[in-house]
Amino acid sequence: MNKMESPLFSIILAFRNESRFLKACLDSFDKQSLPREKWEIVLVDGRSNDGSRGIASEYAEHHNNCRLVDNFDKIATAGWMKGLDFASGEYFHIANAHSITDENFLEAAANILLKQPDIHALGGRIYKYGDSMLSNSIAAATNQPLAMGGSYYRVGTKVKKVNVIGQGIYLRSLIDQVGPYNTNLGRSGDWEFNYRICSKGFNMLFSPALVVRVFTRANYKTIFVQQFRTGFWKVRIWSLHLRSLLPRHVVPALFVLWLLAIPLTLFYRPAAALVMSMPILVYLVAAMFSTLKASQDNTRWYFILAAFPVIHVGFGSGFIIGLFRWANYLYTAIIRRRKNVV
Repeated sequence: MNKMESPLFSIILAFRNESRFLKACLDSFDKQSLPREKWEIVLVDGRSNDGSRGIASEYAEHHNNCRLVDNFDKIATAGWMKGLDFASGEYFHIANAHSITDENFLEAAANILLKQPDIHALGGRIYKYGDSMLSNSIAAATNQPLAMGGSYYRVGTKVKKVNVIGQGIYLRSLIDQVGPYNTNLGRSGDWEFNYRICSKGFNMLFSPALVVRVFTRANYKTIFVQQFRTGFWKVRIWSLHLRSLLPRHVVPALFVLWLLAIPLTLFYRPAAALVMSMPILVYLVAAMFSTLKASQDNTRWYFILAAFPVIHVGFGSGFIIGLFRWANYLYTAIIRRRKNVV
């Protein structure tokens, strides 16, 4: 790739074994309404062995605004930092290899950022979808506030300053001012980066004019594992930033503990177990209401309904295990904070 004359955007696309979706993802950038001379794309391959490398290599060969590099560490945050080593844009965009970016995405972002220099990071609406009845149903569930705690980039409809964005666009100089991505995090590295941006007083904006559609996990096992890992690493982030913990991070863990307590209570106090089961009915009502809202022609209501407990139990279980795994880090962080306060 010939070095461009200061493109506005550098797209960082880190991937590993994404042959199923990578071509469609790259095609969506080819359709961008923003002139190609105003953006570049850095493809970062995490040692793929499923044919993804060939797809990326062919794309780079036919596009002079594209470069293909390697990510030997294989994790996303390391891939993003590797891509930034080769990026030259004033802003960088963290893209997802199993997503389709709306054709007006970059142009809409440029219109906002060039008119509002006080905005340092920008994100849009992320819609999940699948390619089968089951995956479409799981995607429909994840698009509901009940599933993920109402993150605004999943449910927002109005322009609003926020503290979390998904697949965001960031001012390149933020890396120097708040620090690089934490490459020791196995998951949620973008969330942790968002937290540091806001804690340093920089502004993040959500705009529904920016739209990305993301292929969701295909079955209950993969969505459970994904949410388990997210909950697990959320505790590690908590140990790094004690004020980062939100109620929506804790509630799934409390839900799991409540479920475990019911059979124990049933053994010793059957009447008390009946009372303890009442909140489960409230949960089912809320899940049914969200299921009705999420139902579409390409979904099944029972698949949607089942997705909610899978997501919540997965995240909650991961969070609980994370408390044990990262207990020493949490304890050290709390003690250090107390000493600083004193």
